[in-house]
Amino acid sequence: MVPVLGAVIGLLLIYPQVCVYVKRLHDMGKTGWLVLLPLALTFGLLIAAFVVGGASVFAMAGATGSPDAGMLAALGSVAVFLLLILVVNLGFLLWVGLSKGDPDTNQYGPPPQTAVAGAF
Repeated sequence: MVPVLGAVIGLLLIYPQVCVYVKRLHDMGKTGWLVLLPLALTFGLLIAAFVVGGASVFAMAGATGSPDAGMLAALGSVAVFLLLILVVNLGFLLWVGLSKGDPDTNQYGPPPQTAVAGAF
């Protein structure tokens, strides 16, 4: 049950994650559509991992006659792509999370500090 529960919680947290990313991007004066950039790169890298991993299995199994060697070769190449996915997503998170927002009003509205201070 724990993996299923973890998957459900992960899916439920996608919406708040996108909302926070878009809010921060707007605070920086950038379009919210930039949220799709790491998603598209992740999807592309996953496809590449499956293609390269599958090719590694067939190439190594055919060359050595051992399916175990093919599986090890696939595991190594897929691990590289998974590491790239981690770097892309972590880099985007750090960029959005650590960048300063626009100090002045931009096309998406005033800075959050002034918007909250002016409401009271």
